Amino acid sequence: PDLEALPSCLGDGGLASLHTIAKFGSAFDGTIGSILQRLEALEGRVAGAETRIDAKIEEVNQKIDTLTHNIQGFAEDNAEAIAREREALEKYKADLKRKTKLSMEAVANSRQGAARAARRA
Repeated sequence: PDLEALPSCLGDGGLASLHTIAKFGSAFDGTIGSILQRLEALEGRVAGAETRIDAKIEEVNQKIDTLTHNIQGFAEDNAEAIAREREALEKYKADLKRKTKLSMEAVANSRQGAARAARRA
């Protein structure tokens, strides 16, 4: 501002004070302008970071969806095979129990036969 055009009633002291205030105002304008520029730059960086974060979240969500789909497919594809294996294992256990029982009966019969033969002799 043109401080010299102010009324002369301020006097030299008042005019000097106004000049000092004007200098501080100019300095503050420069500082405020610099702060605003930094804030705008920071806002741009924050917006860029938010965009990258959103993209990364979307990428992770897509990977989770893909993995979920693959796991479900694997479970469905292998459910029948797992059921067959489980059935075969149960059959094997039943056969093993039956053979063990037959072996134990054979050993018992053999011992009984040996005891009878010993008594006859």
